[in-house]
Amino acid sequence: MAETAQNTAEQSSSEPQVVVADFAHRANVPPERMAWLVLVGAFVLFCVLTITSAVAVYAFLFRSSVAIPAVLQVGKGTVGITGSDFVEAVERELEDITNSQTTISTDSLSQATIQFRDAPLVEAGIPPLLASITLQSNTIVTFDRASRPRFDWSLAEQSIRLSRLTGNLDILVTSDTDKPFLLNVSTEQGIALEFHGSGRYQVSATDDEVRLFNLEGRATAYYLDEMNIVTNVEPGAELVVRLGNRTFEHRAGAIDALTGSSFSLQSDVANRSDAGALPKAWDCIITQDNFPPGRVSYETFDGRTGVRLRRLDNATSHGQIDCYYQFDGDGLDVSQYDSIKLIATFYLKDQSLSQCGTEGSECPLMIRVDYQDSLPVSRHWIRGFHFDKAVDSDFYTRCGTCMQEHLIINKRVWYTYESENLLTLIDEVDRPERLTGVQFYASGHQFDTVVGEILLLLSDERSIADTESNRS
Repeated sequence: MAETAQNTAEQSSSEPQVVVADFAHRANVPPERMAWLVLVGAFVLFCVLTITSAVAVYAFLFRSSVAIPAVLQVGKGTVGITGSDFVEAVERELEDITNSQTTISTDSLSQATIQFRDAPLVEAGIPPLLASITLQSNTIVTFDRASRPRFDWSLAEQSIRLSRLTGNLDILVTSDTDKPFLLNVSTEQGIALEFHGSGRYQVSATDDEVRLFNLEGRATAYYLDEMNIVTNVEPGAELVVRLGNRTFEHRAGAIDALTGSSFSLQSDVANRSDAGALPKAWDCIITQDNFPPGRVSYETFDGRTGVRLRRLDNATSHGQIDCYYQFDGDGLDVSQYDSIKLIATFYLKDQSLSQCGTEGSECPLMIRVDYQDSLPVSRHWIRGFHFDKAVDSDFYTRCGTCMQEHLIINKRVWYTYESENLLTLIDEVDRPERLTGVQFYASGHQFDTVVGEILLLLSDERSIADTESNRS
């Protein structure tokens, strides 16, 4: 019995003791006050959760963004691409660089273009172009990011950011939606350039200076370490940033002698009452030896507006489509200028003849500038473009009256050509005094070419130099 009692006592002493504490009594807190504390705490928690949820929903619906598709197209030569892994690769055709920080570099013989498109309209066909940034030769730039609002009602802006630029960029922004758009390009030297909405721009960045030429649109510039000091660059003006003394110098930019020739900046022609009509001031003529005839149209192609020249249907005879711009009266006096440059952006979709035909005169695109010298004698400058290189070495690489060889580029990509100063190519005795017209035309058997823009820029660097010397 004693042993049993001892075991029972040990068991009872080893069992956990459950103690019910009267917290309200010990803390001297009345039960009704404790109830109010619980109620208020629950209400505060409810408010916090409600506000947090509302803010999160608002941010998702009105402030969230998605990536803008970005595709790198190689127009000529090969392009170096370095990703976040710092491994450099060589690209010859296309590369999707969406959602990836990528450094792109071109050499002296290459050109590349980054195309940004409006993603949500993919289901309806090719999405419209938002912006196209062309890297000219000997250029390096880093693509950081590109984003757009997740929903159409969102307040977020369409945004593209590039950095560490050295070299030359041609920039086309075609975004004409009611959404705010911002393209930010910063240079290796610490200059930030911003482009707001649709427009056409040229940027050059070297170790000594940064130049921004605003052909059309709205642009600003500032130093990254002085972001509160912003300078505007008006359309038609050029900004020169001298890095040595950190100055902003505004100049009158080059003059575009052609009006209405930035076809890609025009609104969607499919929604216009005169859809298909040629751009103002331009006329086109179609000729052929035999059927089928060619066709010319002003349309939206590959997400942008352009003039399309095509002759297909298994044509086996010569045909040509000429589009020309005629200057009024006796022509445009250019004797006061010391620089004439032609810029053209185009897309060579198809051609059936090798190179530019056996005589070098049938390219899928040829550009011609007609002028008169001081005598006056009518003369012209011609440059041809093609993508199909002839196997037969007997084919001519330029036409009989061409000053330069035709340029071979990649097919089915947008290419931006900028000529040398035509005055340096033409003999002094034949120097243009008056421009009489500009033509672009497609020639051959079968061809399909789209021209997005053609600009003829006139400038006088002598007057700028004289102004600078007088200031000094």
